[in-house]
Amino acid sequence: MTNVTPSAKPGTPVAVATPPPKPAPKPKYWKGDLKLGADFAHSAKDQQTYYGRFKLTYEHPYVNNPKQFFRNIFDYAVDYGRTEGLNSSSGKEESVLSANRMEGSDKMDFDFGKRKLFVYNLGAVGYDEIRKIDLHYEVGPGIGYHLLTLTNFVMNGEFGLNYQVQDRSDNTTTEKFYFRLAQDITWKVNKTLTFTEKFEFFPQVQNVSEYRSRFESTFSYGIWQNISLNLGLLDLYDTQPAANVPNNDLQVRSSLGITF
Repeated sequence: MTNVTPSAKPGTPVAVATPPPKPAPKPKYWKGDLKLGADFAHSAKDQQTYYGRFKLTYEHPYVNNPKQFFRNIFDYAVDYGRTEGLNSSSGKEESVLSANRMEGSDKMDFDFGKRKLFVYNLGAVGYDEIRKIDLHYEVGPGIGYHLLTLTNFVMNGEFGLNYQVQDRSDNTTTEKFYFRLAQDITWKVNKTLTFTEKFEFFPQVQNVSEYRSRFESTFSYGIWQNISLNLGLLDLYDTQPAANVPNNDLQVRSSLGITF
């Protein structure tokens, strides 16, 4: 004989099983950014320039204060280009190197205290054949301050010391200490457009009228998920460059970016 469980009377509340909550997503500490680009100019002399940049960021909040972080930023960039055309003197076609640069840097910083302060250490190495730099390396510590930390706008200021060495192809070497004054901005204009800017100023400790500087800015426009179009500007300045090298080096770049 089959037992039948009587159903609830009409109007009687029936308990409904609540599905278990979804597990919270695991925190993401790593962020990668890859940019690849090429510029072509066709005129009396054709020019092709190729470049790539890879940036890897690790950011981990403190357990006792999730609003403060330990960060490490690795940045690697490479440029290569040639100019081809007719030599007006010889009347022959020639190919001339117009860009050959590589630079890698690593910056580590720690938030501390209650006044938005952080300490950092920065190291970099690279070369630039066009500016006659066979080898450049630098290292130096410093202190920074989070000037603004809004939802869509972040601005930092930094001050420190920097030791720089350049071995040049004109058979000269520079080995000097510099002050480092820097600031950087990240502005999320809207859901698709982001503006980043960074400026570093290096006056010599022994003679502040002699200096080097680096300015960089980029507009990134998201076109689909984690893919973006980027337009950037890079300006390098040195009051004492190698022989027959101009003080200023200005570049405008366009690239395709992928974040992951």
